[in-house]
Amino acid sequence: MDSISVDKSAAVFVVGLRGLVGSALVTKHQSLGYTNILLHTHSELGLTIQSVVDIFFAIYKPLYVIISVPKVGGIHANDIYSDDFITINIQIQTNVITSAFKHNTKKLLFLGSSYIYSIFAPQPIPGNSLLTGPLEPMYFKVLRSDGGGDDHGL
Repeated sequence: MDSISVDKSAAVFVVGLRGLVGSALVTKHQSLGYTNILLHTHSELGLTIQSVVDIFFAIYKPLYVIISVPKVGGIHANDIYSDDFITINIQIQTNVITSAFKHNTKKLLFLGSSYIYSIFAPQPIPGNSLLTGPLEPMYFKVLRSDGGGDDHGL
């Protein structure tokens, strides 16, 4: 975000700030002089409830939103609780994106995952490699649980 013209005192909301990527984003933004980083977790705010997210956005008015993975786990947890993770993450991501649009967020950055690309995709991964071959087994399971696999013949 530092390469574009931004007000470093404007509210920045990092979703997933306790994860590896989210916490690194918070640290980096703090080191760059951002002074209004909203340090609220999804469990503190109830980000799975749209009305709660709307209230948060109405009160804090974040101009910049970064969505990292809100709920994560290790390999074992992802295998056992993948349905819970995908359901919660989709709810949170949808609610945050909806509220960001509704409350005139200036910039929203959604961080995706390489799991949506074929395990045989060329490196670095080009955007046109999306769903062009076999997926990582974990993501295949997640896609099926979300119903997205039906749309792509998986």
